[in-house]
Amino acid sequence: MDRDGTIIRDVPNLSDPDQVELLPGAADRVRAINEAGWLVIVVTNQACINRGLVGKSQLQAVHERMQDLLNAQGAHVDTIVYCPHTPEQDCFCRKPQPGMLYTGATMHQLDLRECLLVGNTLTDIQAAKAVNMPRFKVKDGLGDWDPRQLGGLK
Repeated sequence: MDRDGTIIRDVPNLSDPDQVELLPGAADRVRAINEAGWLVIVVTNQACINRGLVGKSQLQAVHERMQDLLNAQGAHVDTIVYCPHTPEQDCFCRKPQPGMLYTGATMHQLDLRECLLVGNTLTDIQAAKAVNMPRFKVKDGLGDWDPRQLGGLK
C-alpha cells in the first residue's frame, strides 16, 4: 500500500508525528486485510529525506505514530519500505519504478503477481504495472474501496 493519501492524510514533507492523521476508513480497511491473512507492506516515496527537509529519525517517528494510530483500531502495517531519493536522482526504488516492490517482496519471500498494490496516484499504479502486479487505484482516502474486492488473490 501507498502511505500518503492512501492510509494517512497527505501532508507535504511530513516530519511531525502530531500531524499524522489516518484517513477515514483506513484503519478498518487495513484491519480487514490483516484479518484476511495478508501482509500490509507500505511503499512510500520520501524525497524529503534527500532534500534535507526531514531527517530519518523524524520519518521513523512519523511511521511509529501511524502504527500507533492503526494499532489503536486493531490494525497494523507489517513492513514499511521508503525511497529517500528525489525524482531527479532517477533511482530504481522510487515509484513509478518498482524497486520498493521488489524489496518488500524479497523481505517476505512473496511473488508480486500474487500481491496487490493499493495506491492513489498514477506512479503507484505504474510501479505495479511494471512488474505485472495486480493493482487497485483509489481516490485519496481509499474512497469506497472494500478489501473484500481482493477476490482470489493471496
